[in-house]
Amino acid sequence: MKRFFQFGLVGAINTLLAYLLFSVLIYLGVKYPFALLLDYIFGSVTGVVLHHRYTFDAKKGINRIMIIQSLTLNFSLFVINMGLLYIFVEISNFNIYVAQVVSIAFIILTSYLGLKAIITNQVRYVRK
Repeated sequence: MKRFFQFGLVGAINTLLAYLLFSVLIYLGVKYPFALLLDYIFGSVTGVVLHHRYTFDAKKGINRIMIIQSLTLNFSLFVINMGLLYIFVEISNFNIYVAQVVSIAFIILTSYLGLKAIITNQVRYVRK
């Protein structure tokens, strides 16, 4: 439960910063697919570093396998998020800002489970 709380805190900070980036880009006229891509690049890098260090208390550095797994996870989350935005914005005519907030809610649990598996499996692998 402690890790889930830490994940929530670190994730909330990371998500708010990424959402701020997304919102600024949308406000500046950037189309939502590109804004979401930049959001995910920023969020992926900061998320892995922050969760590695603070959420899962991994003492070893981030290795190549962890980076590949994290990129795979984040690409999957990006595709899901893009699909949700398409449905909410193009089909249901939601406001883009609201649509992204609703999409984020669907992404959080999947992100936690995926990052937990990646980081804790890597810590076990390094300790063996």
